[in-house]
Amino acid sequence: MQKLQDLYAYAMFENEEFPKRLRDIADSVLEDPKLVVRTMVVRDVDRIRKIYTEAWSENWGAVPLTEEEFDRAFGEFN
Repeated sequence: MQKLQDLYAYAMFENEEFPKRLRDIADSVLEDPKLVVRTMVVRDVDRIRKIYTEAWSENWGAVPLTEEEFDRAFGEFN
């Protein structure tokens, strides 16, 4: 047997603040008048599922979420 891939995991906890650099980047992005921030709605689910699946398709070991799994995850954001 031979190792194929190094895998890393990172965790951020709710009680930790974002680093100042990330807050500054987010603040500057939110000032862009071309950016629209809105609440995610049900009609966005299929589009988001396709983007998510495509974005992860080249990652080692990635398995697409089933509709049920994705809908459960989507429900957490609503």
